[in-house]
Amino acid sequence: MVTAEAFWDGSAQKYAKSKIKDEKSYALTLERVRNHLNPGDRVFELGGGTGTTAIKLHHGVASYVMSDVSTKMREIAKRRAIEAGAGNIEVVAADASSIGDRAESFDAVLAFNLLHLLPDVPKTVADVRCLLKPGGLFISKTPCFSGRPMMRGLVGVMKLVGKAPPHVWFLSPDEIEQLQIDAGFEIIERGDFPPKVPSRFTVARRVG
Repeated sequence: MVTAEAFWDGSAQKYAKSKIKDEKSYALTLERVRNHLNPGDRVFELGGGTGTTAIKLHHGVASYVMSDVSTKMREIAKRRAIEAGAGNIEVVAADASSIGDRAESFDAVLAFNLLHLLPDVPKTVADVRCLLKPGGLFISKTPCFSGRPMMRGLVGVMKLVGKAPPHVWFLSPDEIEQLQIDAGFEIIERGDFPPKVPSRFTVARRVG
């Protein structure tokens, strides 16, 4: 089975050229995120891909650290940040578990279209809590495919031929929220953008 890094390295160029599939939902997501960010905030984005969201959000915060597992994705993101004059964006290979001296360093951690692709979702959510300052926000949006059994079979076949990431979880909106509550968060905002195949948007505040 292909590794996550190899899969996304192989997809990076196509991903960078692809258009946002649902511009309306994406714009609404960005609007809600901006509503929770402040000019002095330090932000960490997990799985930032080729930097599209980082470049759209960096103006409203003090610093923006964007991470991704893919070397090729990071290379594109770095180039885009330079071209956009986004001097406060730092692109790194670290993930939520690579805390080091970044523990309790961030006002917000972002993860968009990511949690369902991780090998250990509960651990990642717990690691995110460690990255945040007390009262900091974990803002995420996750496609929820729990009610789609046919898709589960299709994804299984695609994994075998290297056409799907190695980890794809079929989570429900309730499961997404419970994972965050169990890790020590309280949900302060929720929504589905888009609602048809729920892509659950949550703003979760670190408790304690």
